[in-house]
Amino acid sequence: MNIKKVVLVLFFFGIFFEFASFVFSYFNLLPINTTPKIYSQSTYYKFRNEKNIWGAWHKENIKIRHKTDCFDAIYHTNNIGAKDYDFEIKKNYKKRFILLGDSFAEGFGVNNNFAFKSYLEKSLNSEIYNFGSSGALGPLQYYLIYENLAKKYEHDSIIISLLPSNDFTENDYALWKKKKWNLIHDVERYRPYYIKKSYGFDYFIPENAKKREDWYFLNDPNLIHKIKKIISNSFWSFNIYKSFYFLRNYKESSGKKYSGYFDATLEQQEAAIYFISKILKSRKFDNATIVIFPSKEDLNRIYVEGKNIHDQRWYKDLKKLNESVDYEITLVNIADYVKSAEEYSQYLFSCDDHLSQKGNKFVATKIYQEMVN
Repeated sequence: MNIKKVVLVLFFFGIFFEFASFVFSYFNLLPINTTPKIYSQSTYYKFRNEKNIWGAWHKENIKIRHKTDCFDAIYHTNNIGAKDYDFEIKKNYKKRFILLGDSFAEGFGVNNNFAFKSYLEKSLNSEIYNFGSSGALGPLQYYLIYENLAKKYEHDSIIISLLPSNDFTENDYALWKKKKWNLIHDVERYRPYYIKKSYGFDYFIPENAKKREDWYFLNDPNLIHKIKKIISNSFWSFNIYKSFYFLRNYKESSGKKYSGYFDATLEQQEAAIYFISKILKSRKFDNATIVIFPSKEDLNRIYVEGKNIHDQRWYKDLKKLNESVDYEITLVNIADYVKSAEEYSQYLFSCDDHLSQKGNKFVATKIYQEMVN
């Protein structure tokens, strides 16, 4: 076969492979089904940065459209970069809550007014200032956001959103380094990780970490990385590569899917509870609420395999926190309100395991019931 024929075969194979990748992505048959940037109307890539001590955050006073195959949302940020309305330092006559957490608190995939905090705010007739953010945040970062930003705003109570499926691993540097999650184009991400000490835990940011003004942009002179970015932004077939990468990083040696409720290491659990307790012991709140969100695998372990969350160290330690403060801490375990992964799926996006508008409203209702009882 001459060179011309080889080139022709490769050309038609490339077209077929790209078309097949489009079909697989369109019907959400891959773990990652991202629409290439050149075809997308989404401006989500403009939304985030990574330059604060806690890592990922939002740009200030920005409005963007986050469009995927299963949701189409408009996000607004305020003058400090929170996905919320503008905040006032001084408290008015209403009771004010501070909300900390990751993408579930932020309201990933829904307009600002469809996040559970907005529904809950109306039910309580109170203010809830949303300091939640996606971008791989864990309890250490919730603590740093509270200490460096949120506590400046007068407030009475606090709500902490906990997602065990990734919150126990988000600040474990040994795991991140092993999986290479700590790198963007071989450059260390600017984010904190816990380190165990004799008195408990502290944190560090890697010395060679690089701040990013733009989440999706890094001034990288490496030609290979630039070519890779062009391919990622232009071709559906890059979803195949990203899907293999995803499966490699998230597969478990046992063949089971990971469950944050039941599979986190003891040190990961201890670190998470340590930084949550530092928030709760930092002052006397009127009350505090911890909302625990399950994954579908967590629910399978509970309702199919018969696992008991009450046997888990992290849950026992959360329960004990009531003994160490002189106000009431309420635990709201969303797994108590759904009886299977299938039932929970009706509250999640079809191509993304974040809460839909229906899911956010459902969660707000359950939190409200627990808070007022």
